[in-house]
Amino acid sequence: MQAVEDGTILVIRTGWLPGNPLKGGNYVVEYLPSRRQLAYYAHLDRVSVRPGQRVAAGDELGTLGRTGVNAYRSRSPTHLHFALWDVGALTPVNPYSLLVAASY
Repeated sequence: MQAVEDGTILVIRTGWLPGNPLKGGNYVVEYLPSRRQLAYYAHLDRVSVRPGQRVAAGDELGTLGRTGVNAYRSRSPTHLHFALWDVGALTPVNPYSLLVAASY
């Protein structure tokens, strides 16, 4: 799984195990300074970045997985939960245009 844009890793969570009640499983939160937005990548099998690390668009952040309460269940295939949040308003942002523009 790759960074959608240049940014800085703010938060990671690793070590999720079945039976853990936390949603999202292993995840990464990246700050996108050019947009003043946060990017959230969840349900990762492995996280390969650390807080404070600067990343470029296309850099590996981890590998897709099925961690987290709902993603781990057999009814759920391997997938990525991706979300964008506006830092100033703390509101969700539709990520469609960013994903379409990403090319690496």
